[in-house]
Amino acid sequence: MKITVIHGQSHKGVTYTMTKNVLDFLVGKEDEVYEFFYLKMDQNFVLGAICVFLKGKSFAQGQKKYNR
Repeated sequence: MKITVIHGQSHKGVTYTMTKNVLDFLVGKEDEVYEFFYLKMDQNFVLGAICVFLKGKSFAQGQKKYNR
């Protein structure tokens, strides 16, 4: 079986550890596991989201690219 895991954060905290425990339980010798860290992918519109909440929309990174 092929299993894909997409982590929503780049740090390895509690959710990461829980995911690893589940994978250790589920994955067999013939299974393939692919892991991706969402914030490490080229997703500029996600970066700096906390600044938008704290300081306002004008602080959004890449806002010119994504504003409509």
